[in-house]
Parts: sequence; structure tokens; C-alpha cells
Amino acid sequence: MEVLISNQQSRIAIPSGKLEKTARDILNVLACPDGELSLLLVDDEAMAGLNRQYRGRSGPTNVLAFAMNEG
Repeated sequence: MEVLISNQQSRIAIPSGKLEKTARDILNVLACPDGELSLLLVDDEAMAGLNRQYRGRSGPTNVLAFAMNEG
């Protein structure tokens, strides 16, 4: 199982080790031993850009999620 974390914001201190452990625990509970989870942590400005790009909506949102096994 692979967990990739990219923290591109500096407003909030993120304990990356704890976040990675939690992500691995979630993949284990979901019985996804071959799963991959990529997390991109961004500020509101970057999130607004991603929201506009992928959903056609203005402003930031809390979460954008994309399934890798679809399409």
C-alpha cells in the first residue's frame, strides 16, 4: 500500500507521520492492501483553482476526491 502526501500550504502545521499512519489504517480497514492514497494539502487559493478546474465552481471547497479505478 502506498500513501503519498504533499503539503503545499503553510497555514496549519500538519503532522505528516500521524496523517500517513491514519491513511494506512483507513486502507487496512477498507481491505485495500494494494491501494494507493494520494493527499494534496493546499491553501484556499489553490483549492479554489482546483475546484474551478475540475468542478467548474468558484471558490474553495473542503475536499476534492478522485477515484483512480474509474474511467
